[in-house]
Amino acid sequence: ASDCLAELDRHEPDLVMLDLMMPIVSGLDLCRLIRSSARWCELPLVAVTAWTDPEVRATAYRAGADDYLAKPLVEEELGARIVKRAQRASQDRDVRERDGLTDLLLRSPFLHRTEQLLAAARRRAASFCVAMVDIDHFKQVNDTHGHLVGDQVLAAVGRILRQGVRTEDFCARWGGEEFAIALVGSSTDQAQRVLHRLLDTVQAFGFNGAQNQIFHVSFSGGVACSETTPGNASTLIAQADQALYRAKAAGRQRILS
Repeated sequence: ASDCLAELDRHEPDLVMLDLMMPIVSGLDLCRLIRSSARWCELPLVAVTAWTDPEVRATAYRAGADDYLAKPLVEEELGARIVKRAQRASQDRDVRERDGLTDLLLRSPFLHRTEQLLAAARRRAASFCVAMVDIDHFKQVNDTHGHLVGDQVLAAVGRILRQGVRTEDFCARWGGEEFAIALVGSSTDQAQRVLHRLLDTVQAFGFNGAQNQIFHVSFSGGVACSETTPGNASTLIAQADQALYRAKAAGRQRILS
C-alpha cells in the first residue's frame, strides 16, 4: 500500500481507476489510503467492480471513490467518463498550482517539481540550474503608476519569462515581484545566457504609465547550478537567492551566479 503513494508522486496522474477486488490490498483500502494523503486527497478515483449490490456502491463512495463503473465495461461510456474526469482534474490542478495574475506556478508546486527533477538530474550526473529574478524598483512602479499598472508589469514579465524558456523549463511567481526559473540540463554559462536574453527582452518592453507615458523596467537575477551547489532544491534556490541579493547590491539590472 505504501508503494501506491510513491507511484502517485512519481507519475502525478490526473486520475486513478482501480478495481475493488484486488489481491493483497483491496480497492476500498487504496481509496481510503489515497484520501488520507494531504497531497492526493482530491485526486479523482474511479472504482470498477463486477459487484452490482447497491451497498457495495455506497461503500465505494464512502471510501472516497468519485465514480463507479460496473463490469462488464462499456468501452464508449468508460472512455467518455474517464476523459471528462481527467480533464476536470487537470483544470482543477492548474487552478490550485498556478498564480492567477501571471499563470506561472506557485511556490510550493515549483519547489516540488524542482526537487523531483533535481534528484533525477543528479542520478544522471546532469546539470540543473535555478534562477531567482526580482523586478528592479518595483515599488516605484506602483507608487508612480498605480497598482493596476503594476499588475500589468508583473503579468508581462511573467509572460516573457514563460515564453522565453524551453518547454522542459518552468517558471514560478515566487512572491511579490520575485520569480523563479528552473533550467533543466543547463550549465551555469547557459543559464547566464538565458537570463541575459530575458533581461534584454524585458528592458525592451514598453509599458503605458499613469499619464500614458511609456516606461521600462529591468530585473536583477541570481543563478545557481547543481554542478557547483550540493544539496537539495531548497539549497539550490537559497544559493540563487544569495546571488540575486549580490546583484541587487552591486547596482541591479544584472545577473550574477
